[in-house]
Amino acid sequence: MGDGEKYLLLLGLYGAASAGFIFSRIEENHLRFFDIPVYLTILVFVEFGLAPLECFASPERFNFNFAGDPSPLLKALVYVIAGMAAFWAGCIAAGRKWGSKERPPAPTREGPTGRARLRILQTTAGIYAVSLAVKFYLLSHQLYSYLGSNHAYYQNLASMQVLNTIAGIGTYALVIACMEKYLNPRDRKWKVLFWAIFTSECSWGLISGMKGALLENLILLAMISSLIQRRFRKAWVIAAVLGAVVLYPVSNAYRGLLRGGQGAVAVTNFVGAAKVGQRAIEQATREAAGPGAELLSGFRDTVSRLDLLQSVGLILSLGPRAKDLLGSERWWMLPFYPFVPRFLWRSKPILIEGGLFSVALGIGASGTMISSTAVTYPGDCYARGGLAGILFGMFVLGIVAQWLTNTIVGPIDRRRLFVYAAIFLTFIDMEIDYFSFWSGFLKAFVILSITAWLVYGPRSELAGKRAAARALFART
Repeated sequence: MGDGEKYLLLLGLYGAASAGFIFSRIEENHLRFFDIPVYLTILVFVEFGLAPLECFASPERFNFNFAGDPSPLLKALVYVIAGMAAFWAGCIAAGRKWGSKERPPAPTREGPTGRARLRILQTTAGIYAVSLAVKFYLLSHQLYSYLGSNHAYYQNLASMQVLNTIAGIGTYALVIACMEKYLNPRDRKWKVLFWAIFTSECSWGLISGMKGALLENLILLAMISSLIQRRFRKAWVIAAVLGAVVLYPVSNAYRGLLRGGQGAVAVTNFVGAAKVGQRAIEQATREAAGPGAELLSGFRDTVSRLDLLQSVGLILSLGPRAKDLLGSERWWMLPFYPFVPRFLWRSKPILIEGGLFSVALGIGASGTMISSTAVTYPGDCYARGGLAGILFGMFVLGIVAQWLTNTIVGPIDRRRLFVYAAIFLTFIDMEIDYFSFWSGFLKAFVILSITAWLVYGPRSELAGKRAAARALFART
């Protein structure tokens, strides 16, 4: 039996196990697609199982470090399957809350009214205004995403990490506006604010040079609308997938123009970004032999981008050298690492494991951009503790995933839905290393909890009585 046949056999077993877990989550012929345990099960199957199939169909897609030997991928897939079994065990251990058979009360009756609703709208607009101001500052000083300079970023590392956090709260404003738009479908003010923020965030995503910064807005919209309307809004998910395929060639050309060594283009405003974007479209169109070829190229690049199993296989193939990927950060730093600013903690470890991985693979730097290779969450767990590290890391991931999902079961609670929706994209990112994942999660959870209090105010005594009454009613 060849390596390809062995991989297909393992993939079939993995697919059957994943399907079994997903089917166990079906309630009343309805699957909550955006429950984190379900979504992560599907996503990990695609990224670590399905997407790598292209390598066997097109061997040139294998990383050159494998030297034509795909056997490390088989071992990597076995380890990922074992990790997912631990993940599912963690979900079961955390306990699952079952949804109510009844639809939740009308949001207009349970939710804030009058002045409270106006205060929420004004606070949301204020949060986005602050985020927007910081983004304009970063753009004008050549510090924004792929439009920025690596040299300038590391020269201002302490302040940049704070500014990037503030710039990122624009996503929180988008989540609130999206929630309120669907919870108050007749309120024109929320519709206007939502579309203004959504359009703005998509525009910033386009000029950033990061496809995810644009497409994640569509995933957020799909997730929030699906959870509130109690049905899977697949159109937005399809739009995100098609958007990735269409944008990939243009995005590659755009990044090449921004970070092309001596020929790099400096952009500090929207006009400049639009001009570079136009040049990128022309270049991508010129290099393709027609629309069909461009779409095929985008599809293949998207599949290759989704393939994370090769990263795990490469870490396994490093053997003892995998320890060289680990920086000076340690697990006991997690409780305080995200919250102590760098200007107070001068020796605060810099999380550059992706860069160290590139160096270990012989990739190094490209032009003016420091290359970074996805370490992946399970890959880093292996580097830190072998197979036992994967099992432990995935088990903990399952526990927290189920705990978060339990918070949004039953009648809609705005605060809990906001925290869940805003942290969703952070929690499903399997490309980053273990320490970055959990430090980012802790930081986001604290900031989101504070933001929920600022936007919706403290939980009132009346809200507590309503919750107790609903719980009593459910038991009788």
